[in-house]
Amino acid sequence: MRIWAPENLDILRKMALSLLRAAPDPRASGKKRKMTGPKRRFTAAMNPGYMLTVLFGK
Repeated sequence: MRIWAPENLDILRKMALSLLRAAPDPRASGKKRKMTGPKRRFTAAMNPGYMLTVLFGK
């Protein structure tokens, strides 16, 4: 019997990171500023509105 949990979690992690990369920068007001991955994750964790934007788009 093979356990698929590590593979499934890896797929979910890659999907979540892909959504974060595609989400707009919440601080950029028309500027071409980039946020790093850890800052995006922290912002999504602390700001429920931004998390919903990441998950479902605008």
